[in-house]
Amino acid sequence: MRPRYCTAEDRRKEKLVFDRFVQSVARNFPSVKWTIKLEPDDADGDGVLIKGEKPAYLVEIKNRTGSGERFETWQIAKDKIERCMANAASRNMEFLLLMVWDGDIFAVNGKALKDLEVRTGGRWDRNDPHDVEPMLHIPRILFTRFA
Repeated sequence: MRPRYCTAEDRRKEKLVFDRFVQSVARNFPSVKWTIKLEPDDADGDGVLIKGEKPAYLVEIKNRTGSGERFETWQIAKDKIERCMANAASRNMEFLLLMVWDGDIFAVNGKALKDLEVRTGGRWDRNDPHDVEPMLHIPRILFTRFA
C-alpha cells in the first residue's frame, strides 16, 4: 500500500489557503456568495468551492516552498490531475488547481490542462517508488495570481 504523506498540519494549511482564496474571489466577484467545503482526507480533491448555493469547482491545492518564478513549468502528478478531473466531472463541477508558492496563491482552470508535456519526475528524496511517476508540466503563464 502506498504511504500517505498528508498530515493534520497540511490540512490546516489547506484550510487557510481556501479561506484566503475565497476572500480574494469574493473581492473580484462581490455579487455572489462564495463558500468552501473541505473534502475527506482520502478524496481526489481537497475541497469544493461553492458559488451561491451550487458546488462549482472541485479544488486541489499544492503547497510548494521557494519561489515558483525559478521554474518555467510547475509540475504535479498526472494521475492526481486525471483523478481530480474525473471526480469533478462525475459531480458536474469544473476542476481548479491552486498552487501556493511561499504564500502566494495561483490558480488554473482544469480546462487549460489538456495536451501538456508529461515527464517522469516527482519526489526522489523519500525513497518511495510511488513518488516517482509521470508528472504534468504546466506552463507558469497559464496560472493567475489571486492572493
